[in-house]
Amino acid sequence: MNKKVLKGGAIIAATLMLGAAVVGCNGKDKGSAKKEAVTLTVWESLSGPDEFIKQAGEAYTAKNPNVTIKFVNVELGDSSGQIALDGPAGVGPDLFAAPHDKLGELVSSGHVLPTVDAASVKSQVLGACSTALTYNGTMYGYPVSAET
Repeated sequence: MNKKVLKGGAIIAATLMLGAAVVGCNGKDKGSAKKEAVTLTVWESLSGPDEFIKQAGEAYTAKNPNVTIKFVNVELGDSSGQIALDGPAGVGPDLFAAPHDKLGELVSSGHVLPTVDAASVKSQVLGACSTALTYNGTMYGYPVSAET
């Protein structure tokens, strides 16, 4: 699989992640004159957010000016342990990346929610990616990269 296709898929997936994160923030009252300010916390690596995550964030905030994205440095390998501490304390992120082999632990602990519109996500990514994010028949998360 060429890297351009993977990167394009990653940008789509990252955009879906951001879109899904604010579903709960979108009030049902469509008549309100001004949308409430929302800050999304995104955990990324110490080297800073990947370019596709930044692009997805910029695209999302351009369409949703009431949303601000705050990037916090948390390494991928540390995220599942950190969410176990920060999630229950109410200071966890809105979005974070974790190795797929931690999915069962994250689901069992109640730290992740099922994928919004899983069928759509599955239709846009490699089959192995959606399989890796499926636990007990339910898809959790959005793939942002794949190794071939």
